[in-house]
Amino acid sequence: MNGRSDLVRRGLLAVGIAVLLVLAVSLAVWGMPAGQLSEPPAEEAPLTPPRLPAVPQPSGELAPASFHEIYVAETYNRVYGTVGARAAVSMQLLDPAKQEKGHDLVDADGKGFFQGAFYAGGIKGSGAQPVDIRAGDEVLITTGAETFRAVVPPMTTTLDIPTDRVLGTALPYTQVFVTVQGQQLTLTSNFAGAYSVSFAGRVDILPADMARVIFAAGDLWMEKNAFAPGPKVRPQDDEVLGYDAPGLIVEGALYSAAGELKGLASATTNLTDGGYILIFGEGTPADIIPGDRVVVTATQVVTAPVLALDASVNLATDTVSGHAPAGRRVRVVVSHPGPAGVEWYVRHATADTAGSFRITFGDIVNLQAGDELWVAVGDNFSTTEIYVRPRHVLVDQYYDRVEGAADPGEELRVALLDAAGALLEERTVLAHETTGSFEAYFDHDIMPGQRVRVAGQAVTTTIDVLDFTAQVEIDADRLLIHGPPSARLYGWYSTQQAESVYLNFQTDAAGNAEIPLTGYDLRDGDDGSLYYTDANGNINYFKFRQPALAANTRQGRVLSWFDRNSDATFSLYDGSGALKESASVRANSAGFADWWPTSGLRDGDLVVIECCRGRRAELRLTPLSARADTTQNLLTGQAPASSVVLAEIVRRDPFTSGETLYQKSAQTDAGGAYRVPFDDIVRIRAGDRFRVWWQNADGDWMLVDHYAAQITVNQTESAVYGVGLDYSAPVTITLHGPDGTLKATKTALADRYSYLPWTVLPAQVLFGDRVRLSDGRQTIEIPVDALSVDIDPLGDRLTTHGLPNAELSIWVEHPPELGNWDKRAGQSDAAGIFTMDYAGSLDLQPGDRVLVEQSNPAGHRVGILQSALRLAVHQTYNNVELWTEPGRLVTMTLRSAAGAVKEVKTVAASPANGRVFRAEGRFGADIWPGDVLEADNGRLAIQVPIAPIHALLDIPGNRVAGIVPPARPVRLDFHIGPATYTVYGWSDDAGAFVVGPGAGRTLSAGDSADVWYIDEQGQRVGVWTFAVTQVLFPLIQP
Repeated sequence: MNGRSDLVRRGLLAVGIAVLLVLAVSLAVWGMPAGQLSEPPAEEAPLTPPRLPAVPQPSGELAPASFHEIYVAETYNRVYGTVGARAAVSMQLLDPAKQEKGHDLVDADGKGFFQGAFYAGGIKGSGAQPVDIRAGDEVLITTGAETFRAVVPPMTTTLDIPTDRVLGTALPYTQVFVTVQGQQLTLTSNFAGAYSVSFAGRVDILPADMARVIFAAGDLWMEKNAFAPGPKVRPQDDEVLGYDAPGLIVEGALYSAAGELKGLASATTNLTDGGYILIFGEGTPADIIPGDRVVVTATQVVTAPVLALDASVNLATDTVSGHAPAGRRVRVVVSHPGPAGVEWYVRHATADTAGSFRITFGDIVNLQAGDELWVAVGDNFSTTEIYVRPRHVLVDQYYDRVEGAADPGEELRVALLDAAGALLEERTVLAHETTGSFEAYFDHDIMPGQRVRVAGQAVTTTIDVLDFTAQVEIDADRLLIHGPPSARLYGWYSTQQAESVYLNFQTDAAGNAEIPLTGYDLRDGDDGSLYYTDANGNINYFKFRQPALAANTRQGRVLSWFDRNSDATFSLYDGSGALKESASVRANSAGFADWWPTSGLRDGDLVVIECCRGRRAELRLTPLSARADTTQNLLTGQAPASSVVLAEIVRRDPFTSGETLYQKSAQTDAGGAYRVPFDDIVRIRAGDRFRVWWQNADGDWMLVDHYAAQITVNQTESAVYGVGLDYSAPVTITLHGPDGTLKATKTALADRYSYLPWTVLPAQVLFGDRVRLSDGRQTIEIPVDALSVDIDPLGDRLTTHGLPNAELSIWVEHPPELGNWDKRAGQSDAAGIFTMDYAGSLDLQPGDRVLVEQSNPAGHRVGILQSALRLAVHQTYNNVELWTEPGRLVTMTLRSAAGAVKEVKTVAASPANGRVFRAEGRFGADIWPGDVLEADNGRLAIQVPIAPIHALLDIPGNRVAGIVPPARPVRLDFHIGPATYTVYGWSDDAGAFVVGPGAGRTLSAGDSADVWYIDEQGQRVGVWTFAVTQVLFPLIQP
């Protein structure tokens, strides 16, 4: 076993173990229901590549194909370690009966590091928890032909607050390492495996403190965290944290000193370490202040008094002083960036009779602006803790911000100055009322050579913005830094394995430093941060990101991640090295950019990015394919031989836009083929997004990002929508009757994200028809299954009739036409019936639009768009357009203001879509303001009062102004030349409105507009108006 003498360093590095997590963002933002006739999204949100798991630092050379230092972190159910070289690592966990509990497949990096967890079925992602690792379980780690086996030994750890001890059981006569508040002690367990170590005089153990315990079990290292019982109150954050049994509901009640209830909070302890946080909120009345008490109900009921506690730091004297309850012992923990890493210092003092305390650290550490301090007072049952930082100013070039610490509640004017001292921008901020922290963001870029000035009530600080550069040499595993000359810098470098490497170094007289990171696998996509503290304790902060690339060859898209709001040059070379094209691209505020080269991408091409003051990355395009097989419930494809791919299924909620992510790794065979089944975890269905990632040795990615094809047919509108078509491909759509007769053909173009926009067919779609789509790579056929909806606005309910046991999406637009959709889901019963009751939640109106979509067994969707009885009454043209249940006879009666019948007209709604067009609904009698139009479809009778509309089209003002009923939606159909544009607005409380034609549109002579208002029932009433001259307009304006 290698490196046991290095255990302390390796154990500390294990603190940052991270779960393999992909933060994927959907390509589309579905603001409207899928069944609406709207264009698919033109752009998508940034997509983040997978983050590889954390790994420990190696200790010396590793023998090929052998295992070293396998760690089991029992509390967090993680396993990590090293193998001889880059390889696929299979992990399996068996229970004592040799039955599998979970497994995973991870890819060890170029140094042989790996880390992962055991998941049931090997599935990880959103909501997936690793299975518990318990004593007696067997861990199997396999790479190549070698397998590491170890049985997890029993292990316990307990913190005893009254005696400041950590005790528990390990294996007999085993060296045990125990760390509390950064202080580590070592001892050997006895013949029974018991151990007990006292921190008395070193650390006062308080409620909610943590102990980390590590010991060796043969070739297996065990790691376990334990927590002191009781709550810790943090009044600065208005929160209470603690630990209890995993999965337990914890209740909190906050009371004032007078016993009045100020706030309630609840939380569920997490499933790993049992941690919880109770948040009582910001602002009155839930602020936690000294004198309050918090009652926490969990396994036990504990009352935690909120103690008066304050502290400040004096850098000149290296002291911490403040106030606490008289006679109480105060603990101060300092986190200090030292030469070898973050150093922890703990000291205690007892508040005097006046409640004052003072602690000197100068004999053990010189305090500086970058330090963080936690000051706590507690007893055996609860703790009050505050966070303190020395007064300082930090300038952050990456995020264009200034932060720091000042006196609590102090008003500060934060200014950005150019090199000559001229003001560029200024912000006024208030320091936090308890911590004194402040933060200000600038619209200007903070650049080297500028200065930042922070003016407080008594102190003004000015800082020069310094110049930093960082080059990442991946092949040599080293950093080249340029900064202030002869300066001490510290910071962190984070690898793709989510491992943070502490940096602390001195630049030479020219400001240069070379930092070897041998043993760490530097890759594209890594990032780092540097801090320089000047003689006054103020800080220049510099963050950098090594650019990374991901390419989706078939889509013709290159994704990249580099410094936010910075420029980059992309270059594309063919396989022979000839330049195909190049372009300049700017990263957004998240550091994401993508590029769509016009010449397309081909396997063998080379993509190069140059950015960020000289940093560079390149990606040779490697064949990668993926296909979703919904029948067999798996992803299949080709990738480089004997490598690991990460496969993902993304299930999106169409109502909330929330996503559930399922991840699974697989190893390709000698021919590069892979199969990733998702049985028993998730059933892949039409419309699911799937991604497959493959990473090269430099940390860049090949990607397939696509959808399992899904087609939606809106029968009412005879329109077709799709996702998962071939990128930018022509799509042929054919409509066939029940007997297969061709009814219509139309060709449309899928966009570059694989969406087919809503396409209206030239023939009416009827139930029983079939719609077929072909994009040259796949042909999809969907039957138009029968679907209907009975809308009962009087009873505020609707009932659907369609396929049995079908998933339903139900959208109600209330009021109609404004895009305000109520979105709900349901499932039909065995008879195909489903009833949605809106009583008490939504007041259905006859004119509301209802969209219902049902999924067939293959996952494709058929929808209808319908209203109970919706009219559009045009006063100028004396006609009515209406929408109702298909095939209904509607009797319309036009009455005068006095109630006399002016005309009766009966029309038949289309049996296909329930519509009556204007020509069919034209009246011979004039429709006048004050009239009432009655409509009866045999199930529902309504009355539509015709209110007066005054409207004029004002060419000089480029608008329509007028008066309609008060506080009603207004619709304007602008007829500008041969085109018509629809714009919506609202009338005010007096009924007045002013609506323009929209940006970039100008009214001129000959233009006109239809002006409509929508009444409380969702009925639309309108008139036509036309352009008048500038001379006449003042004479006849409403």
